[in-house]
Amino acid sequence: MKKFKFIVVIACLFSMSSIAYAINLKTPKGNNVSVSSNTEYYITQERIDEAVQYILENYDSRVTIIGLPSTTYNCHNYAWSMTEGNTTHYWMPDPSEYMDDGSYVQTFQILAEKVYYYAGSHSAVPSPTVSGMYESKWGSLCLVRHPLGYGPASYQMSNRRFYRKDLIHVVISS
Repeated sequence: MKKFKFIVVIACLFSMSSIAYAINLKTPKGNNVSVSSNTEYYITQERIDEAVQYILENYDSRVTIIGLPSTTYNCHNYAWSMTEGNTTHYWMPDPSEYMDDGSYVQTFQILAEKVYYYAGSHSAVPSPTVSGMYESKWGSLCLVRHPLGYGPASYQMSNRRFYRKDLIHVVISS
């Protein structure tokens, strides 16, 4: 019974997001991106340990935990905002405005700054420290380093597009 309870708790954490208030971030072209500020669920060491243990037990050594679990930000905010210098934690339900407004354009994997797994609504970035690896936040679980196509099945990681900043149009419109 305890194992079942643990699995249910972890499953709920993948989609947990209690909204404190809604705000907007800006794309490089200045368009609004809706995000929310969430409260932190992982306030006890026991909860942190459970989330870390879940990843260690369910994924092999190709996954490296590089950041503790948090319900205050998700993969989209990490990939599209935090890696661009915004240090504030937000929950971003959809990063499509970055692509739709032309701030980022589709490219080849070798030139990619962002990866969008469109079938599972997940985002990642190439690792700045380990060549050939990617970094992403897995729901409310940990920030991890992983191979391009390896992660939670719900992300459908074989359905992906690569993006880079459209510097020409961003500079002209600024």
